[in-house]
Amino acid sequence: EQLVRDLKESSAILDPKRQSKLQTQLISHVFTTYFRVLKRFSTSSALPTVLKGIAKFSNLINIELVLDLLQCLKQLIKASV
Repeated sequence: EQLVRDLKESSAILDPKRQSKLQTQLISHVFTTYFRVLKRFSTSSALPTVLKGIAKFSNLINIELVLDLLQCLKQLIKASV
């Protein structure tokens, strides 16, 4: 039993549940950063990169974040007109 635990700890393979949780947390942190740029730094030179990232990864977020994202983009468009 101890040997099996030690082998699991030393292997580089993550448990699928843990891997999924880590990926979810990573996407959450990335989109938190994207939202900060959209809301506070809409004239930043990072905006094109943020928009590309949103386009690439928006299919991985839940519907509540999509609605918030659409609201931010709507305000960004209004501000630029």
